[in-house]
Amino acid sequence: MTPFVTHRHRSNMQYTVLVLALVALLPFTTSYPTSAGTCIASPDPIAAVGAMGTLAPTLPITLTATQTNTSTTVTLNGTGTFAGLLLYAAPTIDAQQHVGTWKVDNALYKTLDGGPETLDCTGFGRSSTLSHASPAPKNFPVEFTLEGAAGVKVWGVVVVSAEVGFRAVESGVV
Repeated sequence: MTPFVTHRHRSNMQYTVLVLALVALLPFTTSYPTSAGTCIASPDPIAAVGAMGTLAPTLPITLTATQTNTSTTVTLNGTGTFAGLLLYAAPTIDAQQHVGTWKVDNALYKTLDGGPETLDCTGFGRSSTLSHASPAPKNFPVEFTLEGAAGVKVWGVVVVSAEVGFRAVESGVV
């Protein structure tokens, strides 16, 4: 009977070590894999996710939104690369309704309309919240098209890396 208890104890110990190892690796696999983990760009909840790094308001990243005849061109400028982003148009950063529809034609980005490995932000409006679709580094500048938004700002968060941090950005009123 003693060998059974010893074997069971060893199995539990191995299981515990495996679980601890997986938990230790979690930040490296969930930082910004295939979409943002939030629908709102408020910095406080994002800063609570350690894998995003810390709020770095002096990062040289800018967001501009320029109205054209039929749409708005949204441009993120910066230097080097970034890992992830979240963008939406709304009257305030914490608005419960996002305005407009993002037109996405690049495999690195997607709207947060649910599905495999994608946060569902459709409660804020279908195709109205834009994020990254890949953990691959993305180059600045990057340009997006937003249709049907007027009289609001574009709000966002850009994550450079866990080491460098993230920056909250906003455009002027479009």
